[in-house]
Amino acid sequence: MPLPDLCAAWPGGRTVRETLDRVGDKWSVLVIGVLAYAEIPPRVEYQLTPLGESLRAVVTALAQWATDHDEEIKAARRAFDNR
Repeated sequence: MPLPDLCAAWPGGRTVRETLDRVGDKWSVLVIGVLAYAEIPPRVEYQLTPLGESLRAVVTALAQWATDHDEEIKAARRAFDNR
């Protein structure tokens, strides 16, 4: 049974989905997190834009959540796979 289009039901949902697709891709979260620390020795200077900087706390919280719940996530995946 296909899932309902939840993005269409949420005000501005399509915009939110497009933004989360970009921010949540496999590299963006890691790059945003890494750019919060100085690179030693410096080779190339990277810097978040003010908009990216405003996202850093959210990404850091998401990464911490994933770390805090790693075992639960793995158990849920195993339970799903074993259905």
